[in-house]
Amino acid sequence: MRNYFYGLVTYLGVLTGKIPAHFMRNFIYRHFFKLKLGSKATLYGGAKFRSPWRVTIGRSSIIGEDSLLDGRGELTIGQNVNIGSGVWIWTTEHDLNDPDFAATKGSVFIDDYAWISSRVTIL
Repeated sequence: MRNYFYGLVTYLGVLTGKIPAHFMRNFIYRHFFKLKLGSKATLYGGAKFRSPWRVTIGRSSIIGEDSLLDGRGELTIGQNVNIGSGVWIWTTEHDLNDPDFAATKGSVFIDDYAWISSRVTIL
């Protein structure tokens, strides 16, 4: 049942990313998905989240189109950060050295005034 709920939340988040109005997307992300979103932050269309309630985006930061932000291990993005289109930031991955290929988590922190170009993957 827990996996079903998580899948449903992820699906609703994808649908939210397709809403063609910044203020409406931001409102839904803040109030329904508990995304910690600073003032004047901009989330462009198609942005996707894993565990958005564990993602913090600072004031005046920009998240480009079709980005994927993974909060399962906790993700913090500072103020005035520019993240380009198609960026993937993962906080959870599989351990290649584990015989069971177990998942591992870690937090990712992106400092203020960082610029991450399009199509970058951060692990």
